[in-house]
Amino acid sequence: MAVHNPVPNMGRPGYRNMPLLRIIEDPHPKDSKQSYFVQACDASAYFVMQKYAPNSFIKKSGAKNYVSRLTPILNRRASNNNALGIVEL
Repeated sequence: MAVHNPVPNMGRPGYRNMPLLRIIEDPHPKDSKQSYFVQACDASAYFVMQKYAPNSFIKKSGAKNYVSRLTPILNRRASNNNALGIVEL
């Protein structure tokens, strides 16, 4: 997949560029090595977990607040009780 998305013109020669605006992942279970979207979710979930229960490596390297680097892309409206929008159960 790329930003450049040439689509053939209907009934006329040539192509037009219709850039991708949204991408929907297939709704079936798959190994994360088959999907960049699942890998991104896995990485985000891992660092959220490390925020609440950091392992020894995270404590030693000072990466406990790494999840806060995701602030620009987080849906912070998901929860009013958490500054990062994390829904805590």
